[in-house]
Amino acid sequence: LRALLSKRQDLRSISEQQLARLRCDTWLLSPPCQPFTRQGEQRGCDDERSAALLHLIGIIQRCKDNVLPRFVLLENVAGFESSSMRLCLVRALESRDFHISELW
Repeated sequence: LRALLSKRQDLRSISEQQLARLRCDTWLLSPPCQPFTRQGEQRGCDDERSAALLHLIGIIQRCKDNVLPRFVLLENVAGFESSSMRLCLVRALESRDFHISELW
């Protein structure tokens, strides 16, 4: 476990097996602001900086139950609330029976 936590790793390469070994109770996420900001190009899912969050959404959709945390907390960044990525995340969480509460 210590080896997993001490090694710096790109989230796009974290595996379901690594997450299962960590047995995290809570995932605290923050989407990158650049793909969603009203001042930016608003490329959302098409922006390379969104790849890590897309990877985690994919894990949520397909992983075994022992990989999933009990809680997923996500900071809202401007523009994310109306993005297709937010909808993708909500659908993934709902498909795994997460209760969703959004605070605006």
